[in-house]
Amino acid sequence: MTKKIILTISILLVAVFAVTLMVGCESYKNTKFAMDNADESLSNGGSVVYHGEYVYFVNGFSDVLDDYKENWFGNVTKGAIMRLKKGEVDMTKVEVIVPKAVYSTAANTGFSIYGDYIYYVTSSNDENRDGTIDTSTLIFMRTRLDGQDTKVILELENGLSAQYKYTPNGLLYLLDSKVYFKSTEGKIKTKDAGKVVAEDVTSAIFPVSTTYKKGENDIADYFFYTKSTTKTGDYTNELYVSSANGSFTKKLIDKNTYTANPDSDVKNAFSVSVVGTKDLGNGKLTMIYTKSYYASTSSTGTATGTYMYTFNSTDFNFDKAAERRVSTETLSSMTIVDENSLLTANGTLTYYTYVADKDVYNKDVFSTEYGKIENATVVGVNDGYAYLIVSNLFKRIKLDKTENIQTFGADKVHVKFINPEIVVDGSNAYIYYFNDSKSKYLYRIDINSFSKATQEVDNILFGTKTQADIDAEKKAEEKK
Repeated sequence: MTKKIILTISILLVAVFAVTLMVGCESYKNTKFAMDNADESLSNGGSVVYHGEYVYFVNGFSDVLDDYKENWFGNVTKGAIMRLKKGEVDMTKVEVIVPKAVYSTAANTGFSIYGDYIYYVTSSNDENRDGTIDTSTLIFMRTRLDGQDTKVILELENGLSAQYKYTPNGLLYLLDSKVYFKSTEGKIKTKDAGKVVAEDVTSAIFPVSTTYKKGENDIADYFFYTKSTTKTGDYTNELYVSSANGSFTKKLIDKNTYTANPDSDVKNAFSVSVVGTKDLGNGKLTMIYTKSYYASTSSTGTATGTYMYTFNSTDFNFDKAAERRVSTETLSSMTIVDENSLLTANGTLTYYTYVADKDVYNKDVFSTEYGKIENATVVGVNDGYAYLIVSNLFKRIKLDKTENIQTFGADKVHVKFINPEIVVDGSNAYIYYFNDSKSKYLYRIDINSFSKATQEVDNILFGTKTQADIDAEKKAEEKK
């Protein structure tokens, strides 16, 4: 009798445990959609990616949730990754490919599509001891384009300070002075941190490569990093470029690059800081950086200015004679327009253009009838116009100054998530952004529809809203 009771209790405990597992575990089951077979992705790394016959997008910005189960796969509408056929504007036809909220710790790290998979980052499903959601852990995931085969690539504890980007073959991230590469080829082991491809790193730049074509040697697969010298009192550094998996590494600049006698010729022995890059396509990349030299053993450097250099292939051959100095100042808040020009928006909007016959950059400060354009954020450049955010509103100005500044509508831009982006697809040109005036959902501005006379523009919701947000917007409108 005793044995039977013990056996019965054991069976009940196993059954209860099994039910607990079924109830308490997140399932990655989803509707199976048509596969989207294409070799090229346009606009990787942001809130929208064009791939094949579809536009994939993040359906709004989802704030930190009250309950971790709200972000379980299948429970999410706001913040999910959806898709819509190109040219379609009927939002009832959207397909929810990733029903889980996209999370981003940086303005240029949205989601990407490489091959058959969507690669994204989301927040943890765990709770802290006080019952709040663990927002310090980043979960790197991927889902196939038909909504199937969802897998966790890596769970990165205390990962909010980590720089990262997805590459065609894996995840690249910087943490605790080390750059790791976690391959996404073959079987993925979630607990494997990946291999270290660079150590003692003082800074890293992961170039944004918005366009990817399968099989091409692409800038998306490379990164830059600096290391300090090991000699006491030597404040110069070394700049490297490396492929994501570490199979290719090249030193670009060190203290011997500009002088044969760095110990005595200290004004030509530098510390270099890369502050931005732009993928020009076909393996070309423009890099912008600053240089400083150090007199005697002082750790306070003397800046010599801001420089631009264009690599013409992924061989990354650096020729100091081809280096261009943009300014004797240390510039910041820079946007590279092309290999010959850039915009700075630190304080006053300024346009620098290279004058080849004089080997100098022309400096042009923008102003309106009301004065200089200040405290702007540059969204991008298209068809001769610079698109800006000023006081959370979209504006644009002609780079040749033949037109005054123009305002795009009255809706405010949400600036604390993935940056707005300009996507040009054939003759179509759009701005995608999160609309702060409309519950932070993704909206699309048709640039070609802009009226200079009325300053009106086609500005549509790109996605689908929750009923809760629809009701909240209605109540807010009624109070006006």
